[in-house]
Amino acid sequence: MKKTLAYFLYTMLLACIVCACNDRINITQIYAFDLQCMPYPAKIIRGETAEIRCQLVKEGYYEDAAYYIRYFQNSGTGELRLDDGRVLTPNDLFLLDKDVFRLYYTSHCTDQQTIDVCIEDSFGQVVQKSFAFQNESVKEEPALNLKYTFTSLPVPNAISQNDTVEIRCRIEKEDDRNTSTYAIRYFQPTGKGTLLYNKKALIPNELYPADTENFTLYYVSDCVTRQTIDVYIVDSNGQTVQKTFAFESLYIEPEPETDYSFGFETLPVPKSVVEGETIEIRCQIKRADSRNDTKYAIRYFQPDGKGSVKLENGSPLVPNDLYEMESDVFRLYYTSRCNELQTIDIYITDMFGRVVQKSFGFTNEPLNKP
Repeated sequence: MKKTLAYFLYTMLLACIVCACNDRINITQIYAFDLQCMPYPAKIIRGETAEIRCQLVKEGYYEDAAYYIRYFQNSGTGELRLDDGRVLTPNDLFLLDKDVFRLYYTSHCTDQQTIDVCIEDSFGQVVQKSFAFQNESVKEEPALNLKYTFTSLPVPNAISQNDTVEIRCRIEKEDDRNTSTYAIRYFQPTGKGTLLYNKKALIPNELYPADTENFTLYYVSDCVTRQTIDVYIVDSNGQTVQKTFAFESLYIEPEPETDYSFGFETLPVPKSVVEGETIEIRCQIKRADSRNDTKYAIRYFQPDGKGSVKLENGSPLVPNDLYEMESDVFRLYYTSRCNELQTIDIYITDMFGRVVQKSFGFTNEPLNKP
């Protein structure tokens, strides 16, 4: 019995020793590792390739351990390949046959790019490194812009004859690289005057070199009407920019003198009148000038025959007496007092002594003879 128990204990001891040895063997097969990389270019342009120098650093060595590489591109587009020429496809495993190797990343876009490189051993251990690249495209210098503007400070919009207006001008280039030269010319569509530059009178439509991009023109008026001048800036490439300046005349033309002449008109009147009959004469005073506000008076004289004249308000007129008129349009009423030939002269007189006269003659014949 004691012998059997001794054999059992011996067997258990051997089993424990064997198990302990196997655990130690498994532990020494798995070694931690890391992926170390030298500095790499962080800026890249499309089509450019960046080199990434890599090394696997292992804590121990187990000859049956295998290492694999795979990568994934989080942003941007590009291509990653090993130094042996193999092009890696995203998320696929590729066997690494050496601890020191190089990766080559080629940019295929103009955006920011990020790739994650993973090293995985045959025991499932994974180490990851991320690489980021900023796009640094070579900016092409823009084409030379030859455009320019022609501006000026505000100028008066009215001018008197012989007055001078200062026009402060500026040529502004849109591109600082523009080395064009400029010339000035002008034309005067309306009015008459002189344009001065550098104290020199310019001849219309002639070109004069502009010494600087900031200059002053002087316009001298030589008329009393509205004036306009067109100023042109012409560059050495043939481009033209134009600006128009307009000036109203401050000259006030004196108002012409009032014309006080006038006329005296009537509608047609009958040529025949019988004794006791009354004839209406429709009259109007025609002023030559609407500004004429003079007062008028009327008088009459009867060279032949006998009769009487009344105003439309019923007031009788005494021959050769003056009666002030209340309106330029009025009516007279002549009543025959005889059976002879009759003539009356009507006179319209203004306050300056001007007189306009009109005569009316009447025969003594009934309109309807028996």
